[in-house]
Amino acid sequence: MSKIKQIQIKSLLPYIAFSWALISALSYSQAAEQPWKTYLNKNNIAIKYRPYQTTELLEIDACLATRGTPHLALEFLTSPAHIINWLDNVESIELIEQITPSRNILTTTFNGILLVKPRQAFVYSKIWVEDSGTIIIEQRDAGKQYSANKGYIRVKLIKAQWLITPENKSEINVCYRVVADPQGKIPQWLAGRAALSSISKTLSNVQKQFKPVINPNHH
Repeated sequence: MSKIKQIQIKSLLPYIAFSWALISALSYSQAAEQPWKTYLNKNNIAIKYRPYQTTELLEIDACLATRGTPHLALEFLTSPAHIINWLDNVESIELIEQITPSRNILTTTFNGILLVKPRQAFVYSKIWVEDSGTIIIEQRDAGKQYSANKGYIRVKLIKAQWLITPENKSEINVCYRVVADPQGKIPQWLAGRAALSSISKTLSNVQKQFKPVINPNHH
């Protein structure tokens, strides 16, 4: 190849790279801009969903408005002693590693339903507080080094995030956005329906069980 052609190709590389980056960004933007569909909106619980990028998976966004403070909600949402009671269809939850006060790895097993085998997830969580007072719990899959127990199918957590936002001194919004792949042979349409139903039950449980936490005299 002549030096002139080499120079021409090299001079074009930045533009080629930019073009690919632009195409990728546009593709991602188009996927991310899929319209949300409402699954539920009542009793201070709102749940919506949409296709996740170009996959068959669903991205689910669920919010709950309730009385309480961000720090009480944080304790309630991250303590295994509480999670075992409000998380739908949960079988067990175990702390694998407390990396720092704000970072840990938990494993959760879920009961099987009918012909659907039980599942197991391994989740890395990181917590931080923004200047506004909003508490963020960022979650992702803990990695391939963790294998599911015998008889369980490993859930792959694509991404998840809890947002605990103070609305005023006594009211907060608790929102959870998640994309997870149940893996195995379960059809994606069935997995999506099951996930929406499960998140609805989970937020309903949180709503009911959080009341005694913020008001010990509540009956």
